[in-house]
Amino acid sequence: VDLTSACHPGRKHVLSMRVDALPLSALTMSSSDSNAPRQVAARVERRGLCGNLRLTSSPVGPRIADVKVATSVRNWQITFDTALTNLAPGASYTLRAQVSDGGKVVKEFSSPAFQSDELVDGRIRITENWRPEKLWDIHTPQNQYNVSLSLFSAGPKAVDTALPVRFGFREFWIDGRDL
Repeated sequence: VDLTSACHPGRKHVLSMRVDALPLSALTMSSSDSNAPRQVAARVERRGLCGNLRLTSSPVGPRIADVKVATSVRNWQITFDTALTNLAPGASYTLRAQVSDGGKVVKEFSSPAFQSDELVDGRIRITENWRPEKLWDIHTPQNQYNVSLSLFSAGPKAVDTALPVRFGFREFWIDGRDL
């Protein structure tokens, strides 16, 4: 739900929600008599939220909505599959990725310039060659990296930076009967 038009900066706002607790099915088995179970109307015993509820603010203008990282050991490549929103038509953008290990930047990537009409279903895929020092495996679960993607328009300042994404450089494939 986009509340932008209803919320004005500097003012207080109250957000109220109605939450309906619905059973997973219309009927359930009664367990009051174990010798003769019967179907009865299902109901929810406890009310309230089960899980988390988040209210997130997002800036107006171009922004990174989602980042997925795919790695290939066979090709020694890394792909950043990124969803972008609110790009201005005709404007030129670039993505920059900083891969870090323990807070230290180990690799940086920068995409070629692109425009909003080059996105496919609101996403852009940037693939780069990279052979990292450490591979992630079941015996080396600590060998993971963090990547932070930033979106740049004209100028040296980023218009948006995504939260870091943790990933491991590995690949699993099936070749005939070999895994």
